[in-house]
Amino acid sequence: MNYSYEEIQNFVEERRLATAKMGKLRQAYILETNAAVQFKLDIEIKQLETHIADLDQKIAAGYDLGTDSGKERLRRVVANLKISEDMGPEHLVNCNRDEVRERFEMGFDERRNRGDQNHYYFISACPKQLPPSVGERMIYEWFAEMMDKDPQAVYFRTESINHDRVKLEKFPLGYSLEKSQEMFREFCAEWFRWDDHLSFNAAIAANRLPLDKCRFVVIPFYLRKKDWKPFFPEYFNWIHQKFSARKGGPVLLFFFVFYHENLHITRDEKSNEILQAIDGLCENYISALDPQAQSKGHFYPLMPVEENDLRYWFNDLGEHNDARIDPVIKTLAESLPPEEAELYRRETKFNMDRIEIVQEITFEQYNR
Repeated sequence: MNYSYEEIQNFVEERRLATAKMGKLRQAYILETNAAVQFKLDIEIKQLETHIADLDQKIAAGYDLGTDSGKERLRRVVANLKISEDMGPEHLVNCNRDEVRERFEMGFDERRNRGDQNHYYFISACPKQLPPSVGERMIYEWFAEMMDKDPQAVYFRTESINHDRVKLEKFPLGYSLEKSQEMFREFCAEWFRWDDHLSFNAAIAANRLPLDKCRFVVIPFYLRKKDWKPFFPEYFNWIHQKFSARKGGPVLLFFFVFYHENLHITRDEKSNEILQAIDGLCENYISALDPQAQSKGHFYPLMPVEENDLRYWFNDLGEHNDARIDPVIKTLAESLPPEEAELYRRETKFNMDRIEIVQEITFEQYNR
């Protein structure tokens, strides 16, 4: 149930009073010598325990950041921060992941220096670690200066309901290789806005890509582990071979995000099969172009985020006072479900999906 911020505050106060009353009842029970009175006190204590447990459930539900009341609690502490730096869309996705970021940058530089017309990047991670955000961050950081000078230099689809962030596309994957190829041709015709009379091969060879003036085109796809098909490597090789026919034109950047639940914790047989297959694809694809390449293009897994990384993120925005940062982190920690709360108690880490809610609320607060 979605409670208002005021209702949650009332529940908290009611729980405080009920807990104080519980202490008095238990003390009275210990001191009481009359069995009949003890019996009545025992009933009252059990009723109060049930009431407190019910309040705990309501408070936990209200603290959840998926609720309006949970978000409002977070907004109130975020509003006390002193943010002095400008915030752009990159600040929705740029907390932590420095090691992965450096590997991405290395791979991008190697491909660009080789003059590759098509780049392929694979990210495999648990949905809670938000793997698409890694690729999105790279897009903002690689091309920020270029887009400032010429907004048409880089083309990608955006979602207006999500702060105009990069739109993630579901990868066309059917029951067979032939069906998947058919779906991919249809996807490209729609995405690139090809004329109906133009064939797939002719459109690629003619570089019929969106916005003639753009230098880079970004297409991010996502797939779930359950969607994996054994013919995916052959399918990818077909895509790679088709787009290799292009001569000149903008550079295409393909991102493939593979969702594996809890990949940072454990790997089952299917996850291992998928990871090994993608590693093999990247090895073959990159080694054929450059045997000395340092970055093959497969990034996994993504791990939970250290509490201090969130602090550093606020520091980079100009807020260095822990007295204002601590309430934000405390509010975030209070919002966690039991298994994530245990992770925080044990390792002071948050899953990235929680971190990004803080980033989004901060972004909204200081870009009104």
